[in-house]
Amino acid sequence: MIGRKIQKGCEKLVREQFLWNKDAERKFFENYITQIEHQIKKYKNQKDTNLEKLREKLLKKIFYKDEEQNTYYAFWPKTGNVQKGNTVVQGRNSLIGNYTEEWTKNLLEMVLGDIAKESNYKEPFRVVRNVVCEDLGLSKDSPADIVLTISTEAKNTDRKTKTKAVELKPEEILVIFEVKMSIVWNWKYSPNGVLDCIGDFTKHQGNPGLLRSDTVLKAVGKCIMMRVNNPGKRSVPIVVLGNTPITRNYERTVDNLKNLGFIQGFYSLNPKPFDAGNEKLSDHYLMESSDEGFITVQNYAVLKDLITKLINTSLKDEKIFFSSWKSTDELGKIIKDSCGKILKDRYTKEDYRKIAELFLMYVKDGVI
Repeated sequence: MIGRKIQKGCEKLVREQFLWNKDAERKFFENYITQIEHQIKKYKNQKDTNLEKLREKLLKKIFYKDEEQNTYYAFWPKTGNVQKGNTVVQGRNSLIGNYTEEWTKNLLEMVLGDIAKESNYKEPFRVVRNVVCEDLGLSKDSPADIVLTISTEAKNTDRKTKTKAVELKPEEILVIFEVKMSIVWNWKYSPNGVLDCIGDFTKHQGNPGLLRSDTVLKAVGKCIMMRVNNPGKRSVPIVVLGNTPITRNYERTVDNLKNLGFIQGFYSLNPKPFDAGNEKLSDHYLMESSDEGFITVQNYAVLKDLITKLINTSLKDEKIFFSSWKSTDELGKIIKDSCGKILKDRYTKEDYRKIAELFLMYVKDGVI
């Protein structure tokens, strides 16, 4: 019940602030704390209910509790006498995951609305969460987080009931987004009701978002599964959305993934993840990779341009992902044979298309 209600006010916040920042995180905590108090009121007249224990149990779903100070933290701070503990769970649990996905969905809906006003697209773009497409390896157990679609039948997530998956065909999917966002800053909550931001991610234990290796690898693994599942529908752009920088040792990885076509990019929607005075620490992290496999989106206009290009790629450019494990001799013969099927002095665009189709068929079937 509480998990569903913390989405309240998310759309209004997105339209006011556009990209991820402290206010987006504060809204998450404030909404959750408010719902806790509503829950407490329901049990106020029940003598057999320990209200303080109930409040503590609910708060521990998103906070760690320092027993000595009777204070709650989103992450354990790096300094002070606060005890050390598990630094992973609160980085991205189901409550935070639902909030960040709904926040992202609202942001993308706003972007698509602006794109539709400025373009001649006739397709009815929709933004949906939890998309199932068996042909792309997206099952009910592992659906796509967010999809841009041209399907008029696709329904948005029903916030009043348990989230339901939306089934789509490959040709109905324009862009797939995997959301790997978390709480970035550290937050301190006191029993007197005061919620304070006490520092950016460099001041607390545990790595949030895409700074976690397992998060990056999980995103990569899922995207690769989508790519290799259906050879007939490999042109759908796939983008991983985060709200942190990445570590510098992943620069070559994200650039290679983009250049090879597995993933069209890792985007951070948090343009200013460092508090004032900590900007120099950005040297230890990667805000943009050499080939833009990873980029930090600096403003709403940049995001709109990126989404427009992804849509154009899906609708017009017809880019195709392919891969093979063949020797240079084999590849050379495949290229020769595919070109040799169409011998002309001058080639049209349709001729090039046929040569490409033959090449891909030979690579796939091993015909040499």
